[in-house]
Amino acid sequence: MPKQKLLLTGDVPHLGKAGDVVDVSDGLSRNFLLPRKLAVAATDQIVARRKMIEVRRAKNAQAKRADAEVLVKKLADLTVTLQAACGPDGKLYGSIGPREIVKALLAEGVSLAVDAVELPEPLKEIGTHTVPIRLHAEVSSTVRVWIVEK
Repeated sequence: MPKQKLLLTGDVPHLGKAGDVVDVSDGLSRNFLLPRKLAVAATDQIVARRKMIEVRRAKNAQAKRADAEVLVKKLADLTVTLQAACGPDGKLYGSIGPREIVKALLAEGVSLAVDAVELPEPLKEIGTHTVPIRLHAEVSSTVRVWIVEK
């Protein structure tokens, strides 16, 4: 039975992940992988180009991780103060969410995406709170948020 060498462009269960070079039967390639654009013919040029792209992605990922490590050191000593209206018992009339925290961090010179703030639920009380921040897939930190009465 003839085999074809293909480069997977998407993850295929029981076959491989995107970027893998696999040997498959003509029928599987012709009837399933190629029509769904899950693979392309693995010519020497395509495989070499793919390797070059992987090297570039690895360098970018390493640079992003290094940037995240620098940001961790900056966040370690940072306390953000937010003002909010509250009742006599210290409960906020509204709540403080990730957007407000990111805005306060931006005022301190730290730029983050809103989804980097991993707040399980909005902050609803006056006081100091520790908020987890995910800077990279492998790097996380915390920031102290101090909520005071307006």
